[in-house]
Amino acid sequence: MAEQIAGDDLSEDEPPYTLLTASSSWSSQDLVGGYQPLGPGRLGFVPGAMLRDFHKLIIIDELNRCPIDKVIGPLFSVLSGQSTSLPYRVEVGDAASANYRILPKPNPAKKDHEFAPGPAWAMLCTLNQVDKTQLEQISFAMSRRFTWIRIGIPDDPSRFVRDMLQKLGLLKGELDPSLPNPIASLWSAANRCRELGGAPVIDFLKLASAMDESIDFLAVPNADAQEVFIVVMASTFLPLLDGISCADAIDCSSAIVEAWQLRGQLAADVERRFMKLAP
Repeated sequence: MAEQIAGDDLSEDEPPYTLLTASSSWSSQDLVGGYQPLGPGRLGFVPGAMLRDFHKLIIIDELNRCPIDKVIGPLFSVLSGQSTSLPYRVEVGDAASANYRILPKPNPAKKDHEFAPGPAWAMLCTLNQVDKTQLEQISFAMSRRFTWIRIGIPDDPSRFVRDMLQKLGLLKGELDPSLPNPIASLWSAANRCRELGGAPVIDFLKLASAMDESIDFLAVPNADAQEVFIVVMASTFLPLLDGISCADAIDCSSAIVEAWQLRGQLAADVERRFMKLAP
């Protein structure tokens, strides 16, 4: 998606976007810029990550892990289509010096103390819906400056698993939709409790195949695969389901026991692991 937005204006040797991962230690200096020492006795404005790469798409992953309004605050006017002056003078020691400015649109005639985005510039941010009530909050003023796109689970989880098996080179036979799909069954059961994206599915497939290369993921798991599946599920899916209700834990574990055809101790193990998730 990022590469499609970026277009073809950049050189072949240059990445089409700048990827940043937000942190609680961030300030506006990290993203926009600020005064920094330039050498013995010298102080000056140093552009932040965005202004350094103002000619291309910037992606901020996990946006709500930083103090959002504090970090992006200097960009409020720019994101509304207006120029903004930064509180940093071009000549630090001259009170009459011009301040650095950020322009909202490309401008070939911009002055040396002005920053203007390139035609390919855009800001794309991600955040986790489950975490958004536990981390930094996004103000209404910030929210209205972005278009929000909700990325939910695929309409066909089984197809997603099959496609991913093919992409990872983990298919043991034909790509037949009629075959059992035990990982899709796990995912569907989990999604009835809490909607999860495709990341834990991919992690599950990679880890399980690393533990046992012979596993056929489009078959009812045999005894060896059942044990691997339970261990891998505990490290990829269960941490994301912590805090589900007792009723959801019972429903989810029952669906998995049936789909994986677990019996005896293995069935009891799955039920026990799920019940530990309930408060």
